[in-house]
Amino acid sequence: MRIWIMLLRTCRFWSVALGFTRHTPIYTSYRGTASQLGAMMMKNADDTELPLRILALHGSEGRAASLQTLLEGHLRHINCEITTIQAPFSKGAGYAWWQLKTGERSFTANTYPGYEESAALVTQTLQKRKFDVVFGHSQGAILLVAMLANNQLATSSMRRLILNGVAWPNPFSEQLLSSVPSGSPDKDWGNLEVLQIIGVQDRINPPEQASQVEEALNRRGCKTTQLHHPGGHSIPSDKRIWNIVADWLAYKSLSRVFFVEPESVF
Repeated sequence: MRIWIMLLRTCRFWSVALGFTRHTPIYTSYRGTASQLGAMMMKNADDTELPLRILALHGSEGRAASLQTLLEGHLRHINCEITTIQAPFSKGAGYAWWQLKTGERSFTANTYPGYEESAALVTQTLQKRKFDVVFGHSQGAILLVAMLANNQLATSSMRRLILNGVAWPNPFSEQLLSSVPSGSPDKDWGNLEVLQIIGVQDRINPPEQASQVEEALNRRGCKTTQLHHPGGHSIPSDKRIWNIVADWLAYKSLSRVFFVEPESVF
């Protein structure tokens, strides 16, 4: 029995030391405001909590209203205000941030026709109102990284990004990989925190694309956290994942890498 206890302690030690932390859900109730998050939030003069302001960008063929409904459901245990904007170009049953040829992918395309219009739309939204966090899914996440590469985001008041199902913004490879003096990360980039949500089974934007993005962001001085889950490309619905997101939003001290394991089926 004593040997088993020692083995268990050893396993726990190495899991923490290597950063592979299995997360235990914190929030069990979805009513009201999570106290952990509230303790970290700014307050009004009357001591009431200000809601966390989140701007969200949908993916290719997505819709602003659909994304807002989805995120409000996943984050209903958090005191937050979610704003979504719709991409300018029609595609399929929804909209896209740029127009690619049939069969072309964002991580292989040489140009993003329409990028300038979409980037201007996001910039105008960030200038009109202050946001604490910007969430991007798929093409929306790629747009955010492309804007970072062009220094269109790093100087805004927003300091935190959540990237779900991101891929490499190929037309902006040179800007994203431009040399940075060793030990001297970009001043504006160094204050950015990025949470990447990565589906192990993602067949649209493979996980290695997200890793490539992370390496580039780290070189620029961004603080990155990766959250791996057993799902695919879509926005995950697992409550355990959104508990981790809530902790990240609450500035909790977290591991740099998380793995959410498949739920057991009995």
